[in-house]
Amino acid sequence: MIKKLTDYAFPMLRDFYSVAGDDVNNLDPTDLMEKIKRVHKGLSAEHEFAAIAAWLGKCSLLTQLDDVLHSSGAYGVPDFLVVANHEGREIPLLVEVKSYDDDKLTWSASYLESLKAFASLLNLPLLLAWKRGRLWVLVEVSHFAKKVTAYHLTFEDALKNSLMGTLFGNVWIQFTEEFRLELSMRIQDDIDFTVEVLPEGAYTFLIEDAGLWGNKGRLNADQSKDLWWFLVTAASETSFDRVHDVATHRFLAESNSMFNLSDVLLARLFWASGDEETIDWLAEIRKGLPGLASDLHATLRRALDVGAVRYVFHQVPQEFPEFLKQTK
Repeated sequence: MIKKLTDYAFPMLRDFYSVAGDDVNNLDPTDLMEKIKRVHKGLSAEHEFAAIAAWLGKCSLLTQLDDVLHSSGAYGVPDFLVVANHEGREIPLLVEVKSYDDDKLTWSASYLESLKAFASLLNLPLLLAWKRGRLWVLVEVSHFAKKVTAYHLTFEDALKNSLMGTLFGNVWIQFTEEFRLELSMRIQDDIDFTVEVLPEGAYTFLIEDAGLWGNKGRLNADQSKDLWWFLVTAASETSFDRVHDVATHRFLAESNSMFNLSDVLLARLFWASGDEETIDWLAEIRKGLPGLASDLHATLRRALDVGAVRYVFHQVPQEFPEFLKQTK
């Protein structure tokens, strides 16, 4: 049931602005909905960035700047106006979003200069949010280098100077080898448990115990709060062993890889949809992103305390931008 029609009416009204008079009556509803779906799919990267930035909890404002009724061409309007909370102050900035899988992004001089002209008009920093694969970087556009007539930015340079951690708190985390979900199961069948390997076949078992573990032992209810989603983010291996009629099955976190904190959000949404490609980011934002029972960074500190997370890395850029130097 639709509870707030305005959530749908206003975006659809904007879609209709370019359709004149009686032409609206001649639109085929099915074709219209398919067109809207294609447009929204094209905006998916923008909405994904917005969802991640908002979910990490260090933005007090994130709004799209997409309703441009007229422009002479001198100004290019970036995708978002963002107010980030950093070191006790609010920092307004403009963000242009791109999803590009190659290792180099190329912009024409006119395109870059039009965006910079808009940013200069408002006296705001201009940043690029670049998604490559599943990794997001956020970098000031001053890192673009002119090559003949166009401007180039390599993903390596963007990654080295990313501000996703500095501005939004998207830290890197590594899990411990001992972080796992452990199930203790008692087999109910009347068989010879002295054999080393159970014969192939179907068995009935009763789960007698289930819980999360870290490198300091089993986690209690308070310690486990929200860490289930951390495990879902990194679970990649399983193990199984048996002593007589008691079998233990473990779901183990990947401990040799690094994850972004924002991967916890992705894991929650993937869990619900079953497929990364089916996530409707705009719909998720409108209905409210799934939160945690406690503050995100408080949960991360608890994960360190109980031995679920081994390392937390806060990335700083190689070159600190001017607009952040006073808080460096």
